[in-house]
Parts: sequence; C-alpha cells; structure tokens
Amino acid sequence: MLDAAAELFRRQGYETTRIEEVADLAKVSAQTVYNYFANKPNILIALAVRHVRSSIPERSAFVRNPPENPIEAIKGFESLLADQALRTLTRESWCAILAASMLDPRSRARRMSLRFNGLIRRHYKIMLRPFQDEGKIRREIDVDALAELLTAIGTHNFARLVAEDGMTLDELKAAVERQLAPVFVGVIPPGKENAE
Repeated sequence: MLDAAAELFRRQGYETTRIEEVADLAKVSAQTVYNYFANKPNILIALAVRHVRSSIPERSAFVRNPPENPIEAIKGFESLLADQALRTLTRESWCAILAASMLDPRSRARRMSLRFNGLIRRHYKIMLRPFQDEGKIRREIDVDALAELLTAIGTHNFARLVAEDGMTLDELKAAVERQLAPVFVGVIPPGKENAE
C-alpha cells in the first residue's frame, strides 16, 4: 500500500490522489487502506517514517567518516539530507508534512517532525565532537547548541525548498552554505578553516 501511495503521490500529486486509487493500485480494498492508515495524512506520515528509516544507514556512514574539514562535512551532510528527502517523497508531500506539523502542535505529524529533527541533531553531534577533539572546532563551543543551530538552518531552507516552486536543490545548498559562513567565522580556530 505504501509503495502504491508513493507512486501515485509522485505521479499525480498528494492532494489529488484519493485513497480509492491507492487501494486500486495496491490491489486491496479501500477499507483495507482505511483500516491500516485511517486517512491520507497517515499514509504520508508512514512514508516519511519509512524514508527516515531507510536513510539512516547512509547518514550514519557519512557522520562517522565525514570529510576532514568541518565546514565541508556540514555542507556535505546538509546536501545528503536534501538529496535523500527528494529521492523518496515529492516537494508537495514534504510541504504537506511540514504544514501538518505546524497546524496542530499535538499532532502525529508534529511528533514525527520533532523526532526527525532530534535524529538530525544526534547525527550532527556524532560528527562534530571528533572535530572538536581534534581542535578543528573550538573547545568552548557547545556542540549541542551548534547541532541545534545547524539543524534549524537546514530545516528552514528545506521548508523553503518545498514551499517555493522556483527554488532548486542547488539553490538550497547555496543558501545553507551562505548561512553557515557567518556561523563558522567564530567557531573554527584561526588557521584551521582550510585544514585538510
């Protein structure tokens, strides 16, 4: 059912896809789809959860073996996150997920969004602590706060990507890079910004 929904959301859009079409493509009854998911937003949430679960191995491998330069590592991780997201769900689908998480702070979509951001922050902390231990990030920098800030920058720009029709993936990556530059002026010790 999830594969059928993902295909239809990609082909004809989330808003125009009906549960009955998902059922037809999945070769089950509409009632079966309703029994499993209750509504279309729950199908979308299940697809997002599946996306995150399938993305974890690639993300974990990246943060455990990032580029030598912390700025390049962060840019690379943000690029990976964006590439993964658009590999599995459409912009329209992500926009619906983000909108649902904002409309009802107690919703399942909001809880899922908070967990996803928490996972990204944890990945950042795993990646950033060794840089700090190596002296590539100043010792006095709070890595937890830095991970939270980086996640906020990435989430903000991803929301722009899915909400603005004309924004490209390359523009998202450029915006993240531009916004990271002032962050690292005070974070990277002098002489370490281009360390290999």
